[in-house]
Amino acid sequence: MSIFSSSMTHQYENFLQSYHALQGLEAICMVTHDKASAEGAKETTLKIDPNIKFTSAIFKDVGFLTVPLSLSNVCNNLTAFVKKNAQKWATLPVLVIDMRWGIATNSTAANFDQWAGEVEQLCKHLEINIVSLYNRQLIFDGHLATALHGHPYVLSARDLQPNPHWLPPSLHQKGTQRQKFDFLLEALIHPGNPTQTSHGAFAAEGTDPGWLPQSDPGILNDRTQSRAVGWEISCLGALQLRSSEGIEAVWKTYGGSTKKTKALFAYLLHKGAQGASAEELADFLWPDCPSCETGRNRLHHTVRSLRKVLKTVTDEASETPPLLRVGNRYILCPPANSWLDLTSFEQACRQSEKHILAGASEEALSCLHAADRLYLGDLFSDIGEEYVDGSERDWCWSKQYWLRDMFHKIQRELARLYREKSDYSAALIHCKKSLDVDELCETAHQETMRVYFAQGRGEAVERQYKIYTRMLKKNETHPAKDSVTQLYKDLMIQLES
Repeated sequence: MSIFSSSMTHQYENFLQSYHALQGLEAICMVTHDKASAEGAKETTLKIDPNIKFTSAIFKDVGFLTVPLSLSNVCNNLTAFVKKNAQKWATLPVLVIDMRWGIATNSTAANFDQWAGEVEQLCKHLEINIVSLYNRQLIFDGHLATALHGHPYVLSARDLQPNPHWLPPSLHQKGTQRQKFDFLLEALIHPGNPTQTSHGAFAAEGTDPGWLPQSDPGILNDRTQSRAVGWEISCLGALQLRSSEGIEAVWKTYGGSTKKTKALFAYLLHKGAQGASAEELADFLWPDCPSCETGRNRLHHTVRSLRKVLKTVTDEASETPPLLRVGNRYILCPPANSWLDLTSFEQACRQSEKHILAGASEEALSCLHAADRLYLGDLFSDIGEEYVDGSERDWCWSKQYWLRDMFHKIQRELARLYREKSDYSAALIHCKKSLDVDELCETAHQETMRVYFAQGRGEAVERQYKIYTRMLKKNETHPAKDSVTQLYKDLMIQLES
């Protein structure tokens, strides 16, 4: 079953009160993100009923933080955890999972969609109730539908009720939009007894108004129904590609150029469903090529190398090639349930901004740290400046610059929030992360001075300002910011007074 709330503390307390009143509670096994949360949950449990047996594990203990994540290994660890305590207590516990594990690492975010299927099998195997606790303030937008459709029951303050939006895991992960619609409609017409219907092709399926390249309807049908293994694509920092089963793509192929193969993948990923023509790709990869024929031959060789790479991370049961050629255009076709780090990064940034405006510092810190973990460097940092900084096509540079700016804003907000909590060491760590990327980052120099000021260290404020001015002299093309100088003067006046 699932529970949604806007506060982890209230969420767990409300769960205890509602579940205890409706079902009765003898024992709880809880999995949460750290020891402090576990102690808080234990205290709340004993306050409501001191007779409830309680034990806990943290994410690291059961494998949620292992990279790459294997949910099957997590479920094996959860099984051992529950059985050990059930035997000790001579009663079956309720297993409570804090769903904040979904933003704990990049790998957990990428594998979040698989949770519903795994937890359903775990319920059947252990013959116990499993409760997933969701904090709505922290869950990524891309995970909302998974959370809504993933659990057959929802616990409210009044009762435990069937979830009218639940989809069987096989249907949620592999079904077409029409199959999902039919199941949900059937659930509304016949509550409690929906059936999965099987239909042939519909006239409306596969039709194209001309906005996207024409593809064979059979290919579209295979893409939406058969491919269960998705891709995990990390673009921030060095380009990384792995299957949702944890298999890493091997970019080095015999006779192929790794850098050009990666550049081709990155460019086609950026182009999306419209793809790119052979001429456009040849000009992108070999702008100084002596002839069109030579460019096409080189492209054919690089395309063949990319297909070999994609084959290693693509479900063998799928008949759909992950790289299509439609007429004269090439189109990259990631599996429907793939994960892209840029999407999660932007969602984490957006959610953190909402929490900052609302004054919810703890929720803001969680989202900011999630974004910080995702940013591993500049966008496509390893494919070569000659492909990123093309003068004729700005397909990457502007996005790269915007993402780097967001990285500095993340560090600034993390430093500010930790400074306001008087955790000065943590604040300085995030200032340093910004300065390691850009030694003239004004916001990092300003925040560092504010931290030193909060500590009452006037000499450190003065030293930091001198470091900034020295860096300016080294980089004469970089304009000085009056705001840095003004802040320095204001802080020194306050310290002297």
